[in-house]
Amino acid sequence: MGESRMQHAVGSTGHAMQVEMTGGGEQGTRSRVEPALVDTLIDSWPEVPAKMARTTVEKYCPPNEATETGSRGTSVHTCFR
Repeated sequence: MGESRMQHAVGSTGHAMQVEMTGGGEQGTRSRVEPALVDTLIDSWPEVPAKMARTTVEKYCPPNEATETGSRGTSVHTCFR
């Protein structure tokens, strides 16, 4: 690795550590979509994506938000922390 690349890598790592230690990174939302609504929305999906979504919700938690996406159906957005 060249010297300038090494300096960049060290600088980036130092910045990332500072952000983590000071709590300055992204903050997750504290809201969750009601599980019953998630089930209703996922029911309209094809079988395989619905199964994957249910497995993810069971393992982690309900998603932070769910939005209607028009003609393509429903979109459920997640952020797991």
